[in-house]
Amino acid sequence: MKFVEQDDYKMGCLPETEQHMEIDISFSGATKQEAINKLVDFYGVDHESIWLDSCDVTGRIDVQVMENSHGLVACESEIERWKNGHCVLWLATYMHTLYKVETVSAKC
Repeated sequence: MKFVEQDDYKMGCLPETEQHMEIDISFSGATKQEAINKLVDFYGVDHESIWLDSCDVTGRIDVQVMENSHGLVACESEIERWKNGHCVLWLATYMHTLYKVETVSAKC
C-alpha cells in the first residue's frame, strides 16, 4: 500500500490531499535486517526513514520519503525549494508486511 499526502513545509501534511494506492512490491532476505537493507536500497533512503512495527502492528514496516508530483524521490534542490514555498512535495508512506518463513520437514 502507498499512502501520500501533500506536505506543506510550514503547515505540515494536508489531510484533504491524501491518496491511497495498491502496490505490488515484495522483498526477501535471509534475515530481517537483510530484508530491511533491501528496502533501504530500493527506496534510496537511510535507516531513519524505516519504521518497524509501525502503528503498533507487529511485522509492519513503513518507508517514508518525500516525493515530487511525478512520484519520484525529491532531490536536494526540490527540498530546498519546498522549504521556501516554491515547490509542492508529497510525504509518501510505503507500507510493507514482514513475514517469517520457516522450512520444516514433513514427518511420514
